[in-house]
Amino acid sequence: MGMIVICGGPCSSKSRVAESIRDRLVSVCSVEQKDFKVEIVDEGFGLVSRVEAYRSSHTEKQTRARLKAAVERHLNSSSLVICDGMNYIKGFRYELYCLARAANVPSCVVFCNSSVESSVVLNDARMRAGEDSYESTFINALYSRIEVPIGTNRWDRPLFEIDTSSTSFDGNETYETVLNSIVSAVLHPTQLTRKHHSTVKTRVGDANALGSLDYATREVENAILERLIDTHVGGTIPISGSEISVLLGKQVTPADLRSIRRAYLKMVRMQNAQSNGTTQSMQILTQQYIEHINRMLSPV
Repeated sequence: MGMIVICGGPCSSKSRVAESIRDRLVSVCSVEQKDFKVEIVDEGFGLVSRVEAYRSSHTEKQTRARLKAAVERHLNSSSLVICDGMNYIKGFRYELYCLARAANVPSCVVFCNSSVESSVVLNDARMRAGEDSYESTFINALYSRIEVPIGTNRWDRPLFEIDTSSTSFDGNETYETVLNSIVSAVLHPTQLTRKHHSTVKTRVGDANALGSLDYATREVENAILERLIDTHVGGTIPISGSEISVLLGKQVTPADLRSIRRAYLKMVRMQNAQSNGTTQSMQILTQQYIEHINRMLSPV
């Protein structure tokens, strides 16, 4: 049915916003007589403490993997998923976006924009109450990692921003307006998220198709190599003839690119040996491969 990705720093009232969105969705669906479930999927702090979940890169990857698996498990035509987490890495938000594309459902991002000072105050209150909380010095470290969502990014739009450090939630007209806009974005999307190109089989059984696939992947590889030296991790490389760009989520070498390409060609051939695919245009072949590279170079 749809996916809403909550994004923001620690102790920025993300869960409160998620609950408000859920309540508004349930209310609107009751009026419009829509029958589907609203699921809030969180980072699983019931399994590990907040500090342990983000203490190291290893535990952080486990936290994101657990969250992504839960989203994928609940995402279908009869459920609307609210992904309640920090989700501060753009590469991870892109992966969630790809899940929505594969499921052919609309998605949006809600950024809970709070200050470090406000988050520290809320965290201290939790600590005094004996609730699960972060170490005070850890708040600053987590905020420094945030890759703020940008509305022009395909995976971050439509983007809704809520200033949770100054917003009074109860009876606030601005907040109510944003909630209504979020609900409208997933219940009445103006443009449905397109199906992920990589979920479409590409027929490569004849020489012409094999040549097209080889040419498309080689052109993408060459375009990346030309810009690789001048592009830092986190940057993007536009590809001629494609509406999406390569996102360098981590360091990659020319040897890595050649290995990725060989493995991709082998995978596509194996898939098509087992089922009949549909012949795709050069543009779609290119975009399929770019999406595969972006998944391989994702930082998570």
